[in-house]
Amino acid sequence: MKEDFLIESNHQIENAENVVNDTGDIIETTISDQHTYSEGLEIDVQESSYSSTVSEEDTLENVNSEVSLSTYEIIDDNTEICGVSLKGRQHTEDNEVCQDFHFFKDLGNGWHLYVVSDGAGSAKASHRGSKTNCEIASYFVKRMLDTNKWNEINYMPSEAEWYREFDSICRALKNFIEEKAESLDERLVAKDFNATLMLLLVTPNGMLSGHIGDGRMGYQNSNGDWFSIMTPHKGDEPNQTIFVLNAWDKVRVPAFRMSGVSVPEVRVIKDIPTAVVLITDGCENFCWNCVHLNIDTQRYEDRNTPFVGFLEPLIDTLNDTIRSEWMYTFDKSDTNREHRVLSEFIKFIDSKTEACRQEQDDRTMLLGLYRNNKISMNVKSSDIPAEQECVDYEV
Repeated sequence: MKEDFLIESNHQIENAENVVNDTGDIIETTISDQHTYSEGLEIDVQESSYSSTVSEEDTLENVNSEVSLSTYEIIDDNTEICGVSLKGRQHTEDNEVCQDFHFFKDLGNGWHLYVVSDGAGSAKASHRGSKTNCEIASYFVKRMLDTNKWNEINYMPSEAEWYREFDSICRALKNFIEEKAESLDERLVAKDFNATLMLLLVTPNGMLSGHIGDGRMGYQNSNGDWFSIMTPHKGDEPNQTIFVLNAWDKVRVPAFRMSGVSVPEVRVIKDIPTAVVLITDGCENFCWNCVHLNIDTQRYEDRNTPFVGFLEPLIDTLNDTIRSEWMYTFDKSDTNREHRVLSEFIKFIDSKTEACRQEQDDRTMLLGLYRNNKISMNVKSSDIPAEQECVDYEV
């Protein structure tokens, strides 16, 4: 269970009325151009159910976990996006909802938006908070780009410029939820919607990442090397982190930091990816190199690197499935391909290794494949040594 990192504060919202008045139209805004959402879905913190594009009867006969949300998007003949949020086994046993959510949108001109959020286990409505974080943050990103035209002119901002924009997005998101929570006809307060936020913009010139809380983001470059692009905000106790609705935005001197990085943390990466991945912490045990003992210091440290021994075979499996289903013809309407690729993707995450099969937490992975950026498509995962003691891995 993810716990709240408490920051003692008497922080008051300033100019919240202006923020909400200025963005009030988003309540009527719909997301009808991404197939994981129903036509006319209102962006709000009201209760709503998740939708899935995968038919369990046809394609998920070997998946043990409940699929709360899935995403499959074909951008062109070399670019595809797969995403899934799986309900944790413990949540299924306790008849509770999945607290993760994810979102993807093609913004045009080669700009792609990835958003992932993980709700706090201690918050009563965190599943609604994670959904709201993804949808409202994506709205603010779109609004930012409508104004500064970065995607139209292919402008790559400096880290200072991107920090100012992402910090503003997070503050506006926080103020929005606090205002809306007060107006609900329910006995809920803002902190009941506690959830993290991870956001990645992939552009023709590189990537812009930003986050509040834990989770992991990484990418593979054209040489086949994998890198992390965030440092998760971790508290002093296990499973402790910070959320969008905590008081990270209070004025402090020196500025508030967590895990040695700012809150929010942003990065500007001037490298072209062949793959990008965002995960909630429920996926860490099987696809990321995390805590290890430093022999020299005798201290446990977070290596924070993608685990090649899991991610490369996953990508190979998806590519093999795509080749067999697609037969090298490009057809966005091929629903059989969509079902088969998502089925292999979900089964791999749910049960490929012993660590996958034993994981009790909700798991979300949002994966983007950019094959046209690869130097060679002939490199197989069997040629790449594993970096981690991945239990019971069967390639």
